[in-house]
Amino acid sequence: MGFAPYGVPRYTELILDNLIDVKLDGTFRLAMEYFDYATGLRMTNDRFSELFRRGPRAPESPLTQDEMDIAASIQVVTEDIVLRLAQTIHAETGLRIFVWRAVSLELCGQWPFVTRRAL
Repeated sequence: MGFAPYGVPRYTELILDNLIDVKLDGTFRLAMEYFDYATGLRMTNDRFSELFRRGPRAPESPLTQDEMDIAASIQVVTEDIVLRLAQTIHAETGLRIFVWRAVSLELCGQWPFVTRRAL
C-alpha cells in the first residue's frame, strides 16, 4: 500500500469491527456484504461507502488525506494478520522465516519489527 506511510491509521477499529474478523491464529473472514469484487464490476459497494462516509474515488482525482488514512489503517490490520500467521506457523513448525510474495514487499520495512515480536 504505497500511500499507507502518509496516512494515520484512524480507521483500524472501524475495519476490525465491520470489515474483517481476525482470529488469534491469523485466519480471517471478510464481511462480504461490503464488497462487490466477487459478483460485481467494482471492489466495494454502497455499504462500504456508507461505512466510511465517502464514495469511491474517481481514478483521475488526486488522493486525499482520508484515502491515505484508510490505506494506513488497512496496513496496520494486514501487519497484525501477518504477525499472527507467523506466530502460528512458528508454533506449529518451528520455522522462523516466512515469505508471502506480495505482502512481503509491503512489509519489508517492518520485517525486523515483525520478527522481534513474532519469534
